[in-house]
Amino acid sequence: MWMSRRTVLAGLLTAGAGSCPALARATVELRAGPIPTLPIFSTAGLWGFNGTVPGPSLHARRGEEFRVRVYNEIDEPIGIHWHGVRVPNRMDGTPLTQAPVEPGSVFDYVFVPPDAGTFWYHTTWNSSVQRERGLYGILIVDEDHADEATHDLPMIIDDWKLNATGALDEASFHERSAASGQGRIGNLLTVNGAARPMLFAPANKHLRLRMLNAANARFLNLKLTGAAASVIANDGQPVRAAKPSQSVALLPGQRTDLLVPAGPSPLSLALEEPKETIELAEIVREGALLPEAPPPKPLKSNPLPDYFNYAALHDVTFTIEGGAGSTLQRAYHEGVPRRMSELAERGLFWAVNGNAGLASEPLFRVQPGVTVAITVDNITRVSHVLHIHGHAARLVEVAGRAVTEPVWRDTFLVRPLEPAKIMFIADNPGRWLIASAVAEHFDSGLQAWFEVR
Repeated sequence: MWMSRRTVLAGLLTAGAGSCPALARATVELRAGPIPTLPIFSTAGLWGFNGTVPGPSLHARRGEEFRVRVYNEIDEPIGIHWHGVRVPNRMDGTPLTQAPVEPGSVFDYVFVPPDAGTFWYHTTWNSSVQRERGLYGILIVDEDHADEATHDLPMIIDDWKLNATGALDEASFHERSAASGQGRIGNLLTVNGAARPMLFAPANKHLRLRMLNAANARFLNLKLTGAAASVIANDGQPVRAAKPSQSVALLPGQRTDLLVPAGPSPLSLALEEPKETIELAEIVREGALLPEAPPPKPLKSNPLPDYFNYAALHDVTFTIEGGAGSTLQRAYHEGVPRRMSELAERGLFWAVNGNAGLASEPLFRVQPGVTVAITVDNITRVSHVLHIHGHAARLVEVAGRAVTEPVWRDTFLVRPLEPAKIMFIADNPGRWLIASAVAEHFDSGLQAWFEVR
């Protein structure tokens, strides 16, 4: 839905990902365009918002109107998805909800975020290329009252595929092996746009690490050393009780908030791979300690439903087929049954319930307030990451076994031949995607949609 153009009232957030700009009270500008070469690249080829990769850290406040004016200064269409934010449907930034923002055009996103937490924004047209070039950033929705005893530190983790000269490997965009396999895995890891950066935080405050996996396809197994830490939120939703943990598993698109007590000890974040440990970043704690640091304020729960109506479930099956090594012979695309060879020529390798790409009819239609149970059956050879738009949900069952402590999330892992059940209250009216969070899989057909009337 196109909105009328208005005069920009004020404000341009240009702070980098590791800083905490003031809360936006007027329209924020985001300009998508080519950017100068970053130190980690030997040649250009990046796009970014406001000249940086990642884009500026945006701050909103729960329950207050947030306005972003997006200028498209690249040579292809874009749309901005507010990943994890339960926005009004027309603001979701997908082909289901708006026309693309064409080159040279402007679009206003206006919404009131209902949830405080860590979210992010990224493009949804030609997602595997635009995200890989750098069109994404973190969105922090602050609680109603600031916690002066805690210091925020966003940590946006990404990987980049570079060629032999150290430049962005543009020749590998849209590779069939990546689209039909694991997705695009890079060979250089960065935090906040830098390789192995040294970050700084005050020693006399508790530290809230807002960690985001912005990689197209890489699964992250992270380990924090140097001090105790506790998980306080997942995908923007506070956990019921902080859970001590030094390790965090993050799927593409997922976020986890870690709370580290005040103290002088330096911290180190590393990626644990099967055959090696890769240092990602170091955090230096600066300044004098207070005699006794005040305790951090506990996070307030977001306004999510605290019940499921098991007596009147709307059951849905979501079957994923295709990919490398698949026996799938054909699938529907644009309402026409097509052989997999023909779909591959169109860059499509995955199907949901027999449809490659968005079907003309929704996966299901329900009235607001209905409890939906989606059983995802992954009969491919690849683990898949699914993101549900406009809602938060709980993974309640895996391979027939109940999940002991299900938590609210918007992005989930579904392994091959391990059916997973996801439940949520369909309470946000509109047409919503449930699709792969792996950019290459998203672009190559792993998409479906549902409607809340």
